[in-house]
Amino acid sequence: MPISRGSIRHSVREDLVYLFHSLVNPKGIARRANSIQRKNLCEKISKKFNYDNVVLFPYARTAFHAILVSLNLPKNSEILLTPITIGPMLEVIKTLGHKPVFVDIELETFCVDLNDLKTKLKTKPPCFLLTYLFGYVPNIEEIASICQENNTLLIEDISHNISASYNGKFLGSFGYASIYSASLLKYVDGYNGAFVATKDKELVQLLESEVSKYIEPNPRRIARIIQTTLVWNISLNRIPFSVFVYPLLWLIKKFNRNKFEQILGARIKYFIHNKLPDFYFEDIASVQCEMISIQLDNLDDLITNRLKDISIAVEAGKSILGKNSFLNLTESQNNKRHTFWQYVIPVEDLDFVRNELFRNGVETGATNLMNLASIEGVELPNAKRLKESFVFIPVHNWISFEKYQTIYKSIQDKIII
Repeated sequence: MPISRGSIRHSVREDLVYLFHSLVNPKGIARRANSIQRKNLCEKISKKFNYDNVVLFPYARTAFHAILVSLNLPKNSEILLTPITIGPMLEVIKTLGHKPVFVDIELETFCVDLNDLKTKLKTKPPCFLLTYLFGYVPNIEEIASICQENNTLLIEDISHNISASYNGKFLGSFGYASIYSASLLKYVDGYNGAFVATKDKELVQLLESEVSKYIEPNPRRIARIIQTTLVWNISLNRIPFSVFVYPLLWLIKKFNRNKFEQILGARIKYFIHNKLPDFYFEDIASVQCEMISIQLDNLDDLITNRLKDISIAVEAGKSILGKNSFLNLTESQNNKRHTFWQYVIPVEDLDFVRNELFRNGVETGATNLMNLASIEGVELPNAKRLKESFVFIPVHNWISFEKYQTIYKSIQDKIII
């Protein structure tokens, strides 16, 4: 049976219910979240992850913009960031008149390369946006310590890593502030919406001041998000994907490869704006708060089951490939709790691997996140290699040990041990 690379984390029924409400009462479902909703959701997030303070936002990019505005930095300040992230983070930096400086990653946990970070910190940049990838956990204590030594504020983007931890402490707790995006396909998918967590009470006041300026959510935008989520949810479900979506993708790939790549490519593009779009500054909606809260209730079970599914994929890999570095990463590590939002392995000839897997019914590929350094003309070898030499192995609770063995066998000669 064909296999999709990912899945939506809530039910088709939920999406249908919210879609119905968005059609019959669009202004009601898309209204700005009220003070009680905000307070309850912020307290829930704080309690669950031991965060001191939480502020809600419509998008992660908006949250990042608010943090940079609150810092009141002089124009042309250097903002450090890891290169594999969404384009709007770069848009925010450049629109505010600052200079992006990219720091390469390492290829074990796909986090920042410490040697490159130490080099880039010599100029004493005011802040560093660190984007964790795929649910893998680095030595964040060392990263935070290096930043602190150089008086550089660490901003953690935990969008891939919610509920992951280091030494028993949740990621998002190690820096000046952290950002989470509750967007499509994430563990906590709230029809978008986002939050910032921080220990700094002064920052909370400044962020809340920024949020108070945001405009009422556009009902059409919220309805489109729900509609898009429903389409993806149905398309990625096991039976519809097998019966309709995969055969359709097969035909598109055969007769129009460009269209095939467009359909499966990056959803969030990078644009250069004189000013950021108005919808970035629409406040978080009531329905987004409601869905984030529901998803938080399901998060522990989701990750517990995910780790069980990952263990099957890993053991199947070991049975075919033997023990090696990328498989050993999933073994018990007392100080790290990886959550494996995505499971990636290194390969030679990514195009061949992707085509071979698709021929065998597995739709997958490399990350669709952009290499923003490359877009800006900066060559970072590990970021480039991640985009060109790592493929996702889909993980679903219905894939058997034997099926994973078949997947590995089909590309065995191209897997880098």
